[in-house]
Amino acid sequence: MSREPTIARPIAPTGDLLTVRVTSLDGEGASLAHVEGESAKGQNVRVYGGVPGDLAVVEVLSRGRNATWTKLLRVVEQGPDRTPAPCVHARACGGCPWQAVSRPAQRGAKAERLRRLMDSSHNLRSLPSRPLRWSSRDFGFRTKVQMPVGGRPGALITGLYGPHSKTLVPIGECIVQHPLAESVRRAVLERLNEHRVAPWYVNDASEGDASGELRTLLLRVSEHEAQVALILIVGDPTKRDWRALSQQLMGEIPHLASIGLNVNSAQQNVVLGPNTTHLAGRALLNESILGMDVDVDAASFFQTSAVGATLLAEAVLDASPMAFPHLLEVYSGTGLFTRALRGRYRHATLIERSDGSARTAAARFPDARVIHGDAESALRSLARERLLPGEGAAEGSPDLILLDPPRGGLGSAVDAVAALGPPLVVLVSCSPDAFVKDVDRLATHGYEAVRVEGVDLFPHTPHFEVVTLLQKAHL
Repeated sequence: MSREPTIARPIAPTGDLLTVRVTSLDGEGASLAHVEGESAKGQNVRVYGGVPGDLAVVEVLSRGRNATWTKLLRVVEQGPDRTPAPCVHARACGGCPWQAVSRPAQRGAKAERLRRLMDSSHNLRSLPSRPLRWSSRDFGFRTKVQMPVGGRPGALITGLYGPHSKTLVPIGECIVQHPLAESVRRAVLERLNEHRVAPWYVNDASEGDASGELRTLLLRVSEHEAQVALILIVGDPTKRDWRALSQQLMGEIPHLASIGLNVNSAQQNVVLGPNTTHLAGRALLNESILGMDVDVDAASFFQTSAVGATLLAEAVLDASPMAFPHLLEVYSGTGLFTRALRGRYRHATLIERSDGSARTAAARFPDARVIHGDAESALRSLARERLLPGEGAAEGSPDLILLDPPRGGLGSAVDAVAALGPPLVVLVSCSPDAFVKDVDRLATHGYEAVRVEGVDLFPHTPHFEVVTLLQKAHL
C-alpha cells in the first residue's frame, strides 16, 4: 500500500511542555533557548517560531544528543524584536522560520554570525566587518518556486514541509514567492486536477516500490518579461501524454511561456533527475540583471530571485578589479558573473557541469571558451595544459578565478584552483560555514582574504551568502 505524506498534522511530539527563555538566533531555523529558571550552561533547546527575549511555553518535538527540538505554543512575554508574522502559514511551514523576527534583527543576527565565523579563523579574524548587503524587498521576491506535490488524483496539493518533520503543509498563497509564479502555480494545479494527475508516492513497506506520477512543480519567473517557465518533475512519465497536456496548458494559462518534463524516479531527497525534455513553448527565459540580458534555463542553476542575482552581481563587481586580462568563471551556470564583468577582461573561460547551462553560455559568449564538465577535472586539465586563451605561456593562466560552488563548498577543487596560481580569487559562498573552510584551505596555498562581504538574499531565514576577495600573499 502506498503511503501518502501526512497533510496538515503536526509531528507526534513527546508531549512534554517547557517554559523557556529564547536567547538568540544563529544558523538554524529554530532559535536558541534555555529552560526558564535553570542555568543556560550546557543546554541546547531549539524553538521553532521563537524570537530572542521571548518567554514562551513550548512543546518538545524530539530530544537528540545535541539539542532538544521544540515548537512554540504561546508567548508569555514578547521579546523586543518580535513582530506579527504576515503569513498565515508561518507557524506550520518551514520555509520562513524568522518571519516573526523584525528585519533589522534578522540582518543583525546574520551579521553577528558572519563576524563569529570570521573570528573563528586566524585567516579572517583581522579583517574588518562590512555592512551586510541586502534588499528592501521582503516579499514577492522569489522568482524560483519549487513545491512538492501531495494529495490524491483530482485533489492535488502543493506545499512545503513543516519544520523538523515530513509533514507537507498545503500552501494556498506564499507571500515571499513572486505573485506571477503563484498565479501560474494555482492555474496549473487546477488543470492537473481536472486531468486527475496522480501524485508520486513511495511504498514504505516495499523498498524500491513506488507509484503515481507527479513529484514536484518547479517554476521560474522572468520579471523582465513577465513570463513563467514550468518544469513538471515526474516519477513515472509513461501514464499519460505529457506533451499533449503541456500544449493544452500553454494555450489556457496566461504568462506561461515554457514547459519541460524532468523524470526523477530516485527514492531520495533529490529534486531533479539528470535529464529534462522541452515539451512546449520557449526553451529559455530572459531576465534583466543590472540592465544586462541574462538567459535563464528553468531546469539549470540560477539564483532563487532576480533581486538576489542583482545583489550578488553587485558584490562581485565591487570585489573585482576594474581591468584584468583573463577571467575564469567556475560553476558558471549560464555566465551571470562573466556577463556582469564584461568590459573589465579581454578573455573569458567558463566551466559548467550542466549541459543545458553550458550550451546557453556558449551561445551567449561566442568569443569565450566554455568547458562542459566537472569543475575539479576541468581545472586540473587547464593547469596541466594551460589551454586558456592568450598569447604566450605567461598569459595562459587566469588573472582572476571566480568561484560559485554548491552549498558544500569547494572541497578538493581548492587544490585544483591553486594549481592554476591566479593572482586573485573571488569566492561566492552559498554556505557561511563552507566559506570559512574554503578560505582556510586556500590559505594553505598562499592566498590571503582581503575583503569579505555578507549578502542577504533570503529574508525571513537564517541563510545568507558571502563574497570574498583573496589574493596571493606575496602581492
